[in-house]
Amino acid sequence: MNTNVAALFPGQGAFYRAALKDARTGYAQVDNVMAEIDEVSKPWLKTSMAALFELTQPDIAELLADSPEFLQMAIYGISVATYKILQSNGLRPSVLMGHSFGEIAALTCSGVFTIGQGAEIVLHRTAALKALGKADGYMVALGTGQERAEKILELAGVSQSAVAGLNHNSQTVISGATAEMHVCVEIAKALKIPQVRLNSPYPFHSPVVKAACGDFSGRIQHIAGRKLQVPVFSPILNRYYTDGDAFAQCLSEHLVRPVNFAAAAERLYQENVRVYVECGALSTLCTLTSKALGKSDITTVACLDPVAGELKSLKAAIQTLSAVGALQESRQTHPGALLLPDISAAAFDTFWAARGGEVLAFAKRQFGEFEKTQGTERREAPALELAKPLPPAPSTSTARPASSRGTLFAELADMYAAALEYPQEVFTEDVELEGELGIDSVKQTELLARIGEQYELPPRSPDFRLGDYNTMGKIVDFVFATMANAPRSEGAIGPKVNGMAPLAQISGGLQDRAAYVN
Repeated sequence: MNTNVAALFPGQGAFYRAALKDARTGYAQVDNVMAEIDEVSKPWLKTSMAALFELTQPDIAELLADSPEFLQMAIYGISVATYKILQSNGLRPSVLMGHSFGEIAALTCSGVFTIGQGAEIVLHRTAALKALGKADGYMVALGTGQERAEKILELAGVSQSAVAGLNHNSQTVISGATAEMHVCVEIAKALKIPQVRLNSPYPFHSPVVKAACGDFSGRIQHIAGRKLQVPVFSPILNRYYTDGDAFAQCLSEHLVRPVNFAAAAERLYQENVRVYVECGALSTLCTLTSKALGKSDITTVACLDPVAGELKSLKAAIQTLSAVGALQESRQTHPGALLLPDISAAAFDTFWAARGGEVLAFAKRQFGEFEKTQGTERREAPALELAKPLPPAPSTSTARPASSRGTLFAELADMYAAALEYPQEVFTEDVELEGELGIDSVKQTELLARIGEQYELPPRSPDFRLGDYNTMGKIVDFVFATMANAPRSEGAIGPKVNGMAPLAQISGGLQDRAAYVN
């Protein structure tokens, strides 16, 4: 990473009709994320997230009236999917930051919550607010600073309204009860202060929704957060999250506490963040960041522009991030760029997940035949790599079976940690290899090949799907069960000492991404 990068996650209003409909044709991450959300949301919403791609409502106001629950989930899913696309192209940000509702997506992408857990939090948040009944209030963005906005509230004599957000020196959001907000708007008009009513289902960050805080917190107490894999700065808490935070309590308080986005942007700038990429629809946070900072040495990058076209705007965003050194350099050696330069990296990853094993097996056979004609000593060809090559697996002096599942888990965790240069402790039972640790399917295929070679696993059935083994615990269960049921050679099945098992036995039939691509 050559420069500090902040990934920004927008909140209310970050939406347009049929968002991601075009992007999903080029990036498998879209369908992957929506499929994980569906596992949680379908029983609640009674519809699949695929409905997002077929929406016919001309604007957000109609969707807000017809299906506010679906809208909230769509905004969350769009942000997470956009981040996953950027991550697959080498983005490793220094910090994540969400704007209000966007903090759920930020915490999810940091690894605190799985995609499914984040979706559940969104659903509980909506349910807690819905339990309030019809919320008598709304939000307005005033074209003025905090001091004048607070003076307007004072003149209106409010008790159920407050400053909800400080976006930059010339924009402050106020929120509260309908009658009080009407008075505030009239005062702003008299002072010739511009005002815009926001498309929001509730008057967030005001006393009107305070009664929902306890309900929301109680609903999500059972969702335990994991350790942060990427730092997350909160414009609401005005600090970084820590592993010791009570996330349920923090998120519930967000309903009433103000969002100081301007101060947060300045804080990140002081920490040498110079690139700000918006993970979500439109470019609201890019605009707010530019106005809040007023600096010429920053780069803001929007990813989803419906006017320019999603695929075009995503490609332009990735190119910009690459040009300013915000992507890992190793991404420039993506195998797709060498083998199939005319297709996108995401499309190549989908192909590789399904057919990579066959390609590698074919290449090894051809290399063997070539070396025979050259009369040279055969060497093991390195696996085709997505990023940096995996270091050699540690050798063992004798073949042996894993004495227990716990022993096997420790061995595989050590293997993954050494290969990926991650701390060993991040490989817990439930950690999602791609969703939380960013280990793409190509690298997972390579690691599975190594496991098969080390433990001399037999061939698997053709319907084996990498996507079914997305956590460390599931990988260990699969390997342990396979070892227990396989016929043993020379009395034991264990880490292989000499020789390598055919790669086709390990990676043939992997279809995790292709299963979701239309």
